[in-house]
Amino acid sequence: MISPYYYQECDVSNKAVVDIGGYIGDTALYFVSRGARSVYVFEPSRELYEIAKHNTETYSTILLIIGIKQRDGKAKKVWASCGRCCRSTQCS
Repeated sequence: MISPYYYQECDVSNKAVVDIGGYIGDTALYFVSRGARSVYVFEPSRELYEIAKHNTETYSTILLIIGIKQRDGKAKKVWASCGRCCRSTQCS
């Protein structure tokens, strides 16, 4: 679990938080426990995305997003935990 030491000065109450490199969702859960209104988690690894999705599935305030990159570094597809494929960085 994330040590409160790293985020002790971050007031996330009723705020949206962006978690880049969400790993297994532990930081997202920490921000929710601190009162974040919503947490947007970006995780490029499909395997870690699936673990994070499992770990955070009971929290509707957490939206998991995975980016699959092409060789040129541009995002080919972005998948969100809502199950929709987003062609841009926003999910509708």
